[in-house]
Parts: sequence; structure tokens; C-alpha cells
Amino acid sequence: AAAALIFVKLKQYQVLARPAINKWAVSNLLLIFFGTVFQTIPTFKSGTISSLGMGFWGPNTHDGVWHLALVSQIIKGLPPQNPIFSGENLTNYHYFYDLLVGVTAKVTQIEVVDLIFRFYPVFFSLALGMATYSLSKKLYNSNLATAFSLFSVYFTGSFGWIVEYIRER
Repeated sequence: AAAALIFVKLKQYQVLARPAINKWAVSNLLLIFFGTVFQTIPTFKSGTISSLGMGFWGPNTHDGVWHLALVSQIIKGLPPQNPIFSGENLTNYHYFYDLLVGVTAKVTQIEVVDLIFRFYPVFFSLALGMATYSLSKKLYNSNLATAFSLFSVYFTGSFGWIVEYIRER
């Protein structure tokens, strides 16, 4: 995210012409769509209510609870209280994302749990795809390299969550 911000600030980008609808454009759009679905599967189910209460899946078991608690502290005021040490301010922690979620929740009245587990993961995944497309088009000016870059950014990470998914089914 920081690299993307620097990239934009230094104006090292160009506004790309609207691509023609051809097999490469369709394949790139499909890669971004399925890549976004693939990236958000581990988070999308978290925060849902069942007969057992609110559930958290995979890596969100700890992190999800932490971010929900931290955003609730940020909504109450700044500097935020440390959610695990009552009465203590949270120090030496990067809570910009939580601040973004808290401000969004306050302004839009959208539930924090939906922002953390559904809205922002989809938003950031789509932004990752669009930034990858733009950067690879500028760097390589090749349809094949652009498609490979999109495939790599979405699908060559950890597949560890699939094991958890299969085991829990």
C-alpha cells in the first residue's frame, strides 16, 4: 500500500487508454474477478452470526477479534485504549487501517464487522488487481506479462488456508 502511494505521489503512472475488448482484456478482467474471490474467501465468512454466536474462520480467529476490539476503541475516541489492558492507551502500534475502518463505520453507519471482513478485503483486492494491471502494462507493455503478473499476484501466495477449509468441511 505504501509503495502504491509513493508510486501515485511521484506520478510514475500514466492513465491507460481504455483497452479494446479482446481475449486479453477479458482474461485480465476474469483474473481480477476470480483473484478477488480467491483472496477474500478466507475472510468473507468471518464475523457471521450462527446459533453458536459470532464465528471467525482461519487467520481471523485472533486478528479478527483484535481488530474489532481496536476499532471499537477508536470509535470511542483517540488515542485508543488498549483493548487487552484496561485503562491503558495503545502505543507503538500501527492502527491506521483500524482508524480507516472506524471513520468509515462512523460516517456510513455500516457495521464494523462487515467493513473488516467483507468490504475492505474486496476493495483492497480489486485495487491490488488494478494496480498490478497498470504497473505491468507500463513496465512490460505485453499482454502475456500482464496476465502472468495478475495470475502471480493473486494465485502464487500461500495455499495453506485450503487445508483448513477442507479439514473443517
